Amino acid sequence: MKKLKVFLLIITILLITNITAFGASYEMYAEKLSKIGVFKGTENGYELERQPTRLEGIIMLIRLLGKETEALKMNEEDCAFTDVPAWGRGYVNYAYKNNLTKGLGNGLFGSSDTLNGKSYITFLLRSLGYSDENNADFSWDNAILYGSTIGLLNEEIFNKINNSPFTRDYVAKTTYDTLQFYVKGGNSTLLEKLIDEGVLSQEDAQNLLVLNQEEEKKLTAIEIGELSKGVVTLQATGYDDYMWSGSGFYIDSNGSIVTNFLLVDGAKSIEVIDYDGSIYNGKVTVLGYDDINDLALIKIDKKMSFSWKSVILTILN
Repeated sequence: MKKLKVFLLIITILLITNITAFGASYEMYAEKLSKIGVFKGTENGYELERQPTRLEGIIMLIRLLGKETEALKMNEEDCAFTDVPAWGRGYVNYAYKNNLTKGLGNGLFGSSDTLNGKSYITFLLRSLGYSDENNADFSWDNAILYGSTIGLLNEEIFNKINNSPFTRDYVAKTTYDTLQFYVKGGNSTLLEKLIDEGVLSQEDAQNLLVLNQEEEKKLTAIEIGELSKGVVTLQATGYDDYMWSGSGFYIDSNGSIVTNFLLVDGAKSIEVIDYDGSIYNGKVTVLGYDDINDLALIKIDKKMSFSWKSVILTILN
């Protein structure tokens, strides 16, 4: 019998059969930011898989800094750029006059151009007090690497930005992380600075930070019922007729069960008892095992009557 890395096999099964359960990675951050008016959706929702424009990016930054009201007052002022729509002029004027953006050159801001990771991380670094003026702290070209070096970007988001198009999903994540990052040369995070300036209330700040606290999921009676259907009791008998028991969990509707290696090791027969008390004592096939991690994958010749996908989704959610 070929030894398998059962844990990896299980993860593969879950990913293949439930791929649609995983949508955008950082929706929770978008939802948190939306409650304080920083991240706003459209009639199509948050559109987290869409690449943002440069104008969207600068608006996000100004909202992050709590300067939207101030920016809108500058809507009637002359703009240094020729490609900014009237409704976005105040935002760009504020950003330009406060050294948050320099534009693309030749009198262009690039309002409708796609926002890339280097530009948005540059915006965020500037909001924290870091300067790319004469490469004082960083340059536009190495903004992502610099963000990683100082700890603003963790390894996961750093790799995603470098290896895939920069989407609104990444905007939500990096913006949220920036709020909790220390302002350059200070002892306060950007979030604490905004509280001190009266931009955010303590309550708003606390609601944002709940994301980082341990949150216990409370299952409904229906969810508990579905979850219990996937659990089985296993009764093993050895060649010396010694008996031992354990438990397992269905991972599909075709009778595949994950259990402990110690339960199947040395067993000449295994009896499977379902949640409803029904007993299966037919053929049990050991598909693979990992004795180091005490995992085994077995299969019985029985089709499940319950919705195994709802059981898996209960766990994933």
